[in-house]
Amino acid sequence: MMQFYLLSVIMNLCGGYALYSEGKADRGNAFDGVRAFLGLENFRLVTGILCMITGVFKLLTVTDGDIPIIGDFSPALIGLLVGFTLLFEFYRKHSSLSSPKTQRLEAIFLKNKGYVGMAGMAASLIHFVFPRVLFL
Repeated sequence: MMQFYLLSVIMNLCGGYALYSEGKADRGNAFDGVRAFLGLENFRLVTGILCMITGVFKLLTVTDGDIPIIGDFSPALIGLLVGFTLLFEFYRKHSSLSSPKTQRLEAIFLKNKGYVGMAGMAASLIHFVFPRVLFL
């Protein structure tokens, strides 16, 4: 379905930029306001939830002309990864519990969230430019 295709592109781009731009210094341009908005906790939570939902539905639905499952596999997985990173970040900020598993997940996802963000933005742009290429 084309709706999930568009949602996948938009959510991967928004979630990826939210992860990538966090902690970057203001440059005095128009993107400073966008960066501040993307840093809001509620926006990041909703974006994470929507990325996860869109990623799951991208695995379940097929864009016309694509091969089932394989055609949208990487954007769906990257959307799930971006969504999970945003949700896990929200969880870690609001939870006082700590365990070895959460510390391991934190070391994997939160320490590398800039790379996860770049992967989300790259997948979004590549998926938008080449809509019917296998694995994109």
